Amino acid sequence: MTISDSASPVFIELEGIKEQSWSLLPFELKNKEQLLVGTSSELFSINKKFEVSYIDKQIRLKSKKTKTNYIQKLTRSKTNPNEIFVALR
Repeated sequence: MTISDSASPVFIELEGIKEQSWSLLPFELKNKEQLLVGTSSELFSINKKFEVSYIDKQIRLKSKKTKTNYIQKLTRSKTNPNEIFVALR
């Protein structure tokens, strides 16, 4: 999401992310601000230049009952801010 000239939020498509994004979490890695993006099948990070990095496709688990799971929520640990929890649905 970016801010347009009219100060209204605008969503833009980023190369490399083809699924719906369900959860966003800002974080810092090696003193660089990043944005974690949980999608319907994968986990990505985006830097300030809007460069997309693939983190892990295997985070999505498939079960025999529900053919797909998606990343519903990304949250940081309250006791250890370096620890991030990924909630699947």
